[in-house]
Amino acid sequence: MIQRPICRSISFCRSLSSSPTSNPPSLLIDCSPPNVESANPNSNNLNGAPKEFVKMPPAYNHSDINQFLTELVNKKRFHHVIAVHKKLDLDGVASHFITLSIVMRCYCSLGRTCYGFGLLGIILKKGYKASSIIFNRLMIGLCSESRVAEATLLVKFMEENGVSPDVKTYSALIDGWCKAGNLKAAETMFYEMKSKGIPRDLITCNALINGFCKFGKWRKAKGIIDEMKIEGVVPDAITYNTLIHGLCIGCAWEEFRSMLVEMKNQRIYPSVITYNMLIRSFSQAGRMKEAKGVFSQMKSSTRMLPDRVSYNSIIDGLCKAYSWKEAKGIVCQMVINGVILDVITYNTMINGFSSGGKWEEAKGIFSAMKRNGVSPDSSTYNSLIHNWLCVGNWEEAKGVIHEMKNQGICGDIVMYSTIVRGLCKIGYMDDAKYAFCEMLKQKIQPSAITFNEFFSALVVLGKVSEASRLQKLMMERGERADTITYHTLVLGLGLDDEDQSGDVYEPT
Repeated sequence: MIQRPICRSISFCRSLSSSPTSNPPSLLIDCSPPNVESANPNSNNLNGAPKEFVKMPPAYNHSDINQFLTELVNKKRFHHVIAVHKKLDLDGVASHFITLSIVMRCYCSLGRTCYGFGLLGIILKKGYKASSIIFNRLMIGLCSESRVAEATLLVKFMEENGVSPDVKTYSALIDGWCKAGNLKAAETMFYEMKSKGIPRDLITCNALINGFCKFGKWRKAKGIIDEMKIEGVVPDAITYNTLIHGLCIGCAWEEFRSMLVEMKNQRIYPSVITYNMLIRSFSQAGRMKEAKGVFSQMKSSTRMLPDRVSYNSIIDGLCKAYSWKEAKGIVCQMVINGVILDVITYNTMINGFSSGGKWEEAKGIFSAMKRNGVSPDSSTYNSLIHNWLCVGNWEEAKGVIHEMKNQGICGDIVMYSTIVRGLCKIGYMDDAKYAFCEMLKQKIQPSAITFNEFFSALVVLGKVSEASRLQKLMMERGERADTITYHTLVLGLGLDDEDQSGDVYEPT
């Protein structure tokens, strides 16, 4: 069960806290990350400890030690903190409560919360009273390791030890449950805080709002903002930007406009990320007038200018709207404003022009891409292959595949699926079969869509026996037939079987 690891940890802590305080366990437990030395290649000190610490006199002062460890933590040198802690133990220096809490934080930050529980046991063994700060660090560590159910159990252990969960405790749990996709548990925690009289702060509310927005529940997110205002918690830029993202996902354009007005009244302005989200959402919805309006606002703003993502998003929308001239104009603006065209820019243009039948322009962009030192990636080639097959030009598609292989780019599931499905649509079944077998040879499992299209093409051509053998092969490889497969096979039973070859599908 999931809960066993933390149950063992809590039992260990309980046993330590209830046992006599004499002869405390050694702090030199073997729980440091492997190859601590490798954390700093230039370090040649004991246990990877920094030079500054090794040169310190043997008469250690707890205040100096804690200050030194805190400086390392601020620099995110967590491995070094652990190494210094081990050196202290080797020198017979008893660790202070603050020292142990600092080391615990490092273990949790490194994703090794289990060792944090070991230090909690030592803290209790020494007779120290663990504070909510200590438990919250363990809570955050567990949540970052996607062990939210175990983190929830820790609340009971806190209360058993006379430590009341605070706003940081619940904020960590709410954020953890939202990231795990369990919005019901997160919402329960949110209202549990209210019933226990624990004030909910901006961080708590933003965590739940973000969770709701990610899953398209913008109405609930808006409700949380209303509750915030009643409780005197003032929404900030993160709150509004997060909600705007949720409204874009839900295509709630009227709500989005009213939210922008509210933000303006509060003198809170959308971030670059929000503007980019708006441009992309409007473009995907075919609302290019609004998308261009947002883009123009960015260009005229003194606070923020369009970045590469902004340009790529508006170019993508214009290409999908077949506004070729405007798309070229935006690219020229990028160059003038010193924004470097990247592989995404070129891929967007190539896909847009080729899918619209503008092949000469697409070829020119592809050539310019290579001439300007931007290497085409698998997305570039897959886009060209797909669009050539859409117009039935297998010869051009083969040329792209050949160049792709010469560039050392291996075919992926997208490429093979594109080829098989494209060839089936234009009736090149021998080539489709070869590509399908090559796909199996490369140990790439065809998707259900690719399998069903190939399967259907065989049945339509009267090759029912071959389709049946293909179905058997795919079932042997773990691909279960769905309703479309069986429906297609039933339809094919009434057709004359033109397949007398007895071919067997094997990777060649």
